[in-house]
Amino acid sequence: MKRFSSTTRMWLGAALCAVLIAVGGYWMYMYTAKSGGMPEEGMDMSGTHASAHSESGEHEGMEHVTPCTEFVPDTVKRPIKEFTLVAQTKTIQLASGEKVEVMTYNGTVPGPELRVQVGDRVRVHLKNEMKESTAIHWHGVELPCSQDGVAGITQDAVKQGESYTYEFVAQRAGTFWYHSHQYSAEQAKKGLAGKLIIEPKERKYDRDYAVMLLKLLDTYYMVDGKEKVQTFAAKPGEMVRVRLINADNFTHNMTVVGAPYQLLSIDGFDLNEPTKIENKLVAIGAGQRMDFLFRMPASGSVQVVSGDTEEKARQLLRMNFGSGEGNAGPPAEKIASYPVVDIYAYGKPKADALSTIKPTRSYDMTLGDAIVKDENGNPKLVYTINGKAGMDIPHLMVRKGDVVKMTFRNPSKLDHPMHLHGHAFKVLTRNGKPISGSPLYMDNILVRPGETYEIMLKAENPGLWMLHCHNLPHATYGMSTMMNYEGVSTPYRVGGKSGNFPD
Repeated sequence: MKRFSSTTRMWLGAALCAVLIAVGGYWMYMYTAKSGGMPEEGMDMSGTHASAHSESGEHEGMEHVTPCTEFVPDTVKRPIKEFTLVAQTKTIQLASGEKVEVMTYNGTVPGPELRVQVGDRVRVHLKNEMKESTAIHWHGVELPCSQDGVAGITQDAVKQGESYTYEFVAQRAGTFWYHSHQYSAEQAKKGLAGKLIIEPKERKYDRDYAVMLLKLLDTYYMVDGKEKVQTFAAKPGEMVRVRLINADNFTHNMTVVGAPYQLLSIDGFDLNEPTKIENKLVAIGAGQRMDFLFRMPASGSVQVVSGDTEEKARQLLRMNFGSGEGNAGPPAEKIASYPVVDIYAYGKPKADALSTIKPTRSYDMTLGDAIVKDENGNPKLVYTINGKAGMDIPHLMVRKGDVVKMTFRNPSKLDHPMHLHGHAFKVLTRNGKPISGSPLYMDNILVRPGETYEIMLKAENPGLWMLHCHNLPHATYGMSTMMNYEGVSTPYRVGGKSGNFPD
């Protein structure tokens, strides 16, 4: 396997990306490249297709096979929060005057903010007015498999003129988001994303803002779809919660200027006894959510700003809270040199249910990349798990009740923010050492170059669940697999005539 420089990889990757998108995406490429080619009906991501069928329709060797469509929300009477999202293609004008074509929910980028309370039944009607088919994934929400919104696994993609209804119970308060999971790398960067906030029954702060960081079309840095500093109302003395959602494909380093702050929550899970932070950055991986909490000073405003190394990110990923003259703070170049908070030593330890339990299944995953030759001798970029990409990666199989330990190793030179659908996991160790701060539960873990993490989860949500890098092009080019419960099947297919391409 030939190795190339980082510059060569980037160039080849960009060129290959353009070609593959033009001919239908990496999924089609990967499947047709496999020996035997792509089955006309598409690929079964449950793996149950490989088992022989008895006359009863059950798979031999399994007591019972349940389609993922049978895992549905409860029918308990609850308050209903109902929304309609219309997927549309639209031309917008940027601050520079340039006009670009984007994909929108209800005509805006990002889509509408959906706010509900714990215990609500959430019902969302998707109407697709685009030429392209689409689907909506509810990122970080632990919901029944049938509602996960992944084309070819939990549903067929919604075609032009069609509608689809999602329904789930808001079980846990926190910061979440939604985005397309049909050609997700393309549709999310074109604008198909939005904020989902599940509020607690009671709150201990005066202001609550959710803010989405994105890089539209992989080019234009935006805060909530705007290319300028956003201003949010806040009065002196008020406690302000800022929910930062990283909808970009890359890590962003954020901090607060003008007041000390706390890192209150990660991926919707509150931290235990978070301490005040000053002059430090928090690294937010792609797909992750980090909630800041600060008190407004007696005078002046507070800023939440980027400390990224890229100047354009520092200029545009900024927001202002309060009125009056701002606290200027240090220059942006100095902010970029701030140290990054060690979230694995932040807060106070606290024992919980997974503190002493032993795993019943373990999986080790080494995250990497390579440029290899295809069957025609042409270079092809892939992102790999244990040296394999896409459909060649064995699925992780579990049973309900399993305690599953996963190890992520990243010897590569790139960040890999790994996201698991339908579950949250506890971080056990980093680089072989137990974490020393607050217990950390996540659905999205940023695995940086040279790092190794051990995580653990309780398998309590039967279904078929994607596990992939949330730098979405990395998933598109191979760093994507499944965590499947034994005995769960799907009537849907990926690729072929199905038209379903989740990455």
